[in-house]
Amino acid sequence: AREPATPWAALREVVPLLPRLLWVEILGTLAMVGLALTLIGIPYAIKKGVDWTFAGQEVVFRRCKAREALSGSTQRVRGRWWAIAGVDVALLFLGGVLAPLIAAFLIMFSDFPLWTINALGVAFFGLALPYMVTTLTLLYLDPREQPEPPASTWRQRLRRRAAAEPAR
Repeated sequence: AREPATPWAALREVVPLLPRLLWVEILGTLAMVGLALTLIGIPYAIKKGVDWTFAGQEVVFRRCKAREALSGSTQRVRGRWWAIAGVDVALLFLGGVLAPLIAAFLIMFSDFPLWTINALGVAFFGLALPYMVTTLTLLYLDPREQPEPPASTWRQRLRRRAAAEPAR
């Protein structure tokens, strides 16, 4: 929006959206847990979990409500479900599995106090979380997945640019 890209500008944009972001996460999680309570619903819960990967990005970029965000995320994932699922599994391993494994390794093979090991695990997760969100956002904004404008649009832009330039 032609604003300088500063952390404060990003916070001004995102802070008003926090209730929506929280609600979309709660709604999606409750739906997946409800589906996973039955043995038959577990595969569908996994499918919806991958389908709803970009719900937060939908809220931030399109300013939509929770149900629209879940629907928009499903549309964004359509056609590349396995690729998104692979990235989700890799990020789950990075954020949710690797830190506890490192902590368990440190508990077994070091003399550090438990509070130090816990602090290291929290620090690792705190460092991994921005990477995870950035990865999902870049995947959401993947230009190969954006619809291309029709050719006439480019021609019209070139004509306008040629008309705006002064003759030499």
